[in-house]
Amino acid sequence: MSTATRITVSTFVNKPVDHVWKVWSEPEHIMQWCAASDDWHCPQATNDLRTGGAFSSTMAARDGSASFAFSGTYDDVQLHKRIAYTMEDGRTCEVRFTEEKSGTRVVETFDAETQNSVEMQQGGWQAILDRFKKHAEKPSEPPGFGVQQLIGTPEVIRTKEMPTAVIHLKIPGKDMPKYIDPAVKEILKTLSEQGLQPVGPMFSYHHCRPSDTFDFELGFPVSKRIKEVGRVVNGVLPAEKVARSVYQGPYEKLASAWGELQAWVKGQGVSDSGRFWECYLNNPAEVKDPKEYRTELNWVVEG
Repeated sequence: MSTATRITVSTFVNKPVDHVWKVWSEPEHIMQWCAASDDWHCPQATNDLRTGGAFSSTMAARDGSASFAFSGTYDDVQLHKRIAYTMEDGRTCEVRFTEEKSGTRVVETFDAETQNSVEMQQGGWQAILDRFKKHAEKPSEPPGFGVQQLIGTPEVIRTKEMPTAVIHLKIPGKDMPKYIDPAVKEILKTLSEQGLQPVGPMFSYHHCRPSDTFDFELGFPVSKRIKEVGRVVNGVLPAEKVARSVYQGPYEKLASAWGELQAWVKGQGVSDSGRFWECYLNNPAEVKDPKEYRTELNWVVEG
């Protein structure tokens, strides 16, 4: 039995328990409320809500200065009633959902950690729960509205294999800007020295869902294999079955666009592989308004 101090936070949501459970458990919703303040956000979430299933939510400062993964494994899941889980550091948490006459009461009880005061931890968890309440109580939108506010209508297609010149990066999410520009310049310099040019837009191919670390290939499609120089090596955009859509807008909202595509894939009843890539269809250096940035999203699906 755990001897850790237990902390309890709670809220009352003016919605029925089935709606509250949905907003609590679906990744596209989690990414909208899982942060303690407006200067933090949740750019990525995965959730296998079943006993023995795993979850992970990336918590990140909006200015890119810090990020971490909040993750664990479910010990018990009782639909619309109880969720119990163990965090990666061994602490446990129980969430109870109680339907009342005018809504649903949510009570969270968790083991305190030892680095911060009980008061600070209670305040932080309560702030997240308050954001959850606010998001859960948003007015429902008419059917057909609000589901795909950021992306175009997705389609499932099969891509053709294409040779690429890439640099493989495995870096903390908060350090992305520091590494991207030098990598792009290095790839373009290598191509130019070999008398080659990209034959398509820049892309980033992710081998797995990001947590606090991003593991991906940054590169360009090319017409033939290159002579590998330093970090610049041959790669390939594989022939895959993907759910594809195009997002138009600033890169800061890409995580939400991916959330919409993920929700669409889930609604089609197909499984995803956790691999994906995005192609940057226009050059930010040539497009003055970030609202005009266009990014092609490709989510690899199985089957």
